[in-house]
Amino acid sequence: MLGLRSASSRVLVSVLLFSSGLFASPQLEFNRVPDAPESSNQQVISRKRFSTQNRVEIGVFPYDATLRNDYVKHPYAAHITLGYHIWDWLSLHAYGGYAFLRSESDLMKRVRQEVQAKGDAALALKDFGFSNSFYTTWLAGGNIEWAPFYGKLSLSSEFETNFQLYAFGGGGAEGYERLTPLGVVDANGVRWAANSGVGLRIFFADFLAFRFQLQQTFGLSPISNEIAGRTWAHVGFGFFI
Repeated sequence: MLGLRSASSRVLVSVLLFSSGLFASPQLEFNRVPDAPESSNQQVISRKRFSTQNRVEIGVFPYDATLRNDYVKHPYAAHITLGYHIWDWLSLHAYGGYAFLRSESDLMKRVRQEVQAKGDAALALKDFGFSNSFYTTWLAGGNIEWAPFYGKLSLSSEFETNFQLYAFGGGGAEGYERLTPLGVVDANGVRWAANSGVGLRIFFADFLAFRFQLQQTFGLSPISNEIAGRTWAHVGFGFFI
C-alpha cells in the first residue's frame, strides 16, 4: 500500500509540473498581433492631391472652333475666363472671347451660286430659312460650374495626377455680323445667348491644369425669329492662384 501511494504521488507531481510548464511556456502564449500600419499608397488614393477650394482660376483657351457644319464656320477663336472655386465641386466663372477667323461652309457656297444664277442679288437670306447664317464676332458672359466627379491617373509608377469632370451653364451676349446670299455683311449687332456644356481638367501641378470643353450656345437668330446655336470645342489651360 505504501508503494502504491508513493507511485501515485509521483504521477500526480509529474502531471502538476508538466501542466505548470505548459501554461508558463512563452512559446505557447497567444499574443494579439498589432494592426499593420496604413501604407503610403492608401493615403495617396484616399485624399485629393490638388484641391481647388477657395482658389482663383484664370482660364486661357487659345483655340476655339465650331464643330457643327453650319452655314458659316468659325475655324479659329480664343477666349479667357476668370473664376472663383467656392468648393471643390462648385465655382463661378466670367468669360470673354473673340473670333479671329470666319469663313463660309460648302453649303453656303452652293446657295450663293444658286442665287447668282437667278440674278437676284437682293434676295434676302432669310428666304432660304438659314437661321444660322451669321458670324459670331465676340462673346462675353458668365457661367456656374458643377464638378461632382474626380479621379486619379497613373501614367507611370513615378507620375500620378488627378482629373476632374464638370458641367456648366450660363449666358451672356454675342456680337454678330449678318450675311446676304452674296456674302455681303448687311447688318451687325448684339444678341443674348445662353450656353451649356461639359469639360475636363487634368492637373499637372497644384497651379496648372489642362482643360478641354464642349459648349453649346443658343439664342434668337438675327436672321429669323428662330432659336439658333453653335457647338464649340475649347482647348486651353487653367492657372490657379
